[in-house]
Amino acid sequence: MPSESFEFDSVNRLAAGALGPPGKRVFFLQISHAGGVVTLKVEKEQLRVLADRLFALIPESRTIELSMAPPLQEPLVAAWAVGAMTLAYDEGDKRFDVSLMELVEEGQEPAVGRFGATLTQMRALVHQALGVVAAGRPPCPICGGPVDHDGGICPRANGHHT
Repeated sequence: MPSESFEFDSVNRLAAGALGPPGKRVFFLQISHAGGVVTLKVEKEQLRVLADRLFALIPESRTIELSMAPPLQEPLVAAWAVGAMTLAYDEGDKRFDVSLMELVEEGQEPAVGRFGATLTQMRALVHQALGVVAAGRPPCPICGGPVDHDGGICPRANGHHT
């Protein structure tokens, strides 16, 4: 059954979060609009890149309070997993336009999503997303990958270079 596409010119709130223990977490981006809530599964790296890009684009995001970002609303059931994401900013309107494409198997038609958000909404999302990403496993000082507390071996410590 194909996933459902969506388009929201404006949203009520945005939230990022994760469920599960470090190393096994599932990451979510949640979009609330007048008609309800859409929850999407994202990769940790997608969330980190989005937050880093927004942090660079919004100078005021360096001073925002974490409490401004709303928590995820339950139940957390992802409509679909995000495969690609684009971000655009309209300087005149001070609004962001975010486009998302579903991750699908080759030959399948992906669902697409688009939403518009205010500068304030995206600013609140920045620190929440950065906090969610940082709450995971610490990076390995040798290879930069996540430290595996289940006995995994660092590729560089094993003589390999990544």
